[in-house]
Amino acid sequence: MEFEKLQVIMKDVLLNGKSYADVARRMNCSRQYIQNICNSKTPQNQIIRGELSKLFLNSKDRLPDFEKCRLGRRIANKSQLEVAKAVGTTQPYIHYLENNDVKSKMYSQILKYLDI
Repeated sequence: MEFEKLQVIMKDVLLNGKSYADVARRMNCSRQYIQNICNSKTPQNQIIRGELSKLFLNSKDRLPDFEKCRLGRRIANKSQLEVAKAVGTTQPYIHYLENNDVKSKMYSQILKYLDI
């Protein structure tokens, strides 16, 4: 896949918070294909992930905690289960926190784990 196209896909998913399914529909392919593209550890992906990480870190202060956690986790290429185990909670709770703007002390633990 050409670098520019890969950059657009990864930016939509990792930085703009679009779901794999949304991007797949737009690209007329499967959700699994987009997920595999975004999660592969190719040199191209590592370069793009580094660029997106810089963009995220420059804008993170304007985001609510739930978005910081979701986008930070995706950019760090961590699963909800990995984050949950690291901070001592469950994957469903991480999912809940990433999708709801609620008050929780868990956000600070997640952000610390993700080094954000």
